[in-house]
Amino acid sequence: MDIERAEEAWNLLIQRHGMMRVLIQPDGKQRILKDVPRYQIAVNDIRELGEDEKESIKRDLSVTKAVDLIMENVKERAKAKTKKEKEAEEATEE
Repeated sequence: MDIERAEEAWNLLIQRHGMMRVLIQPDGKQRILKDVPRYQIAVNDIRELGEDEKESIKRDLSVTKAVDLIMENVKERAKAKTKKEKEAEEATEE
């Protein structure tokens, strides 16, 4: 898999589709962020590991686990973005 091409394609998808940048607020309203940080695909090179280690890692990185990790990353990025926006608002008020 060409990670760089996959990452570029994913980021283009995020840029073009607002729902890929949406935040669901506590009141249920949706807010589409204008900008979000560039998404980077994490890579773990396991080519030089033994077969048992490879199988263990593959089990640990099941589809469900991968989705959970992605969602954690998205939430962290959204929090960071929200924090920056809040700080910018506070700076404007002063």
